This record gives sequence, C-alpha cells and structure tokens, in this order.
Amino acid sequence: KIAVLGAGLMGAGITQVAAKRGYNIRLKDRDASGVGWGLKYCNDLFSKAVQRRHMSEAEADIAMGRIAATTTYDGIETADLVIEAVFENLEVKTDVFKEVEAVVSDECIIASNTSSIPIASLAQACKKRDRVAGMHFFNPVPLMKLVEVIRASDTSDETVAALTELGKRMTRVPVTV
Repeated sequence: KIAVLGAGLMGAGITQVAAKRGYNIRLKDRDASGVGWGLKYCNDLFSKAVQRRHMSEAEADIAMGRIAATTTYDGIETADLVIEAVFENLEVKTDVFKEVEAVVSDECIIASNTSSIPIASLAQACKKRDRVAGMHFFNPVPLMKLVEVIRASDTSDETVAALTELGKRMTRVPVTV
C-alpha cells in the first residue's frame, strides 16, 4: 500500500501512475478541494489513456478504484510507503514528516518528491532515518520516465533497493543519487 501526501500536480501524477500499475493508493490533501482536484486529475489522465487506446475503459475504472482519498491520516497507518509531495517548503515538509512518522509502522518507508530540499534535512525530523529517502519524479509524471532515488547519509541499502524496485514496477527508470 502506498500513501501519497499532496494531491497537487505531482502527487496526483504519482498516484495515477502507481494505480495504473496495480498499487492501492491513499491520496491525502489538507482539504476536500485539494483532494477533489487530485482525483479529477487522475480521472482525466485515465480518460486520455482510454481515448488513446492505451487501456480499456474497464481497466481505467479498476485503476481509478484503487485510489482512496482522504483529508486525514486515517488509513495511512497501514502504508508500506509514503511519498510526500507537498509544496517546496522545508518547515511544511518537516511537519508532514513528523506527523506521518507518528502514524505509520517502523517498517514504513517515507520518501519525499522534493526537487530542492536536501533529504538529510527532512530526515532530521524522523526517528527512523534509515527508512527516509527521496523519490523525485519529473513533471509531467505520466510521461517522464526518470525517477531519482535519493539517499541521505542514514538511508539504508534496503530502503534504496525497495524504492528502486518500485520505480521499475511503475515503469520508471530509477537512478540512485
């Protein structure tokens, strides 16, 4: 199970790609408007895939059904991976990391889609720093195949391997940096 925090352009794009590849996603945003925008974006991407005959209508419906939206952390406690995709602000991201670590298991990987904030800075907010890394997708997520798996000094080899494997399963080209 994957949780994506932030239903904006990047978070919704990550959600759509993961759901298309068979993953169950819990998409969280701070309010109903944000969640609604993210769900509409995912649905629009699936509709385009159907129009282009990249998937059937039934496949698109099934994939869309893998996405559950929320404005709280309910349901996120069972996630194996959390991908944070909120806006680029260290204080906001640090708060999100603290909040999510408080509700997930010790085995859960917490990754950030940040493009500018050092992962080590975000990891400082967490107790299980070996489970913190970056997973930076490029925009637009459905089209761009590259994903950076970003290791901080405390990130474990197992965390990097898990994110690399996920990237491959999502039909991305993971590069460890």
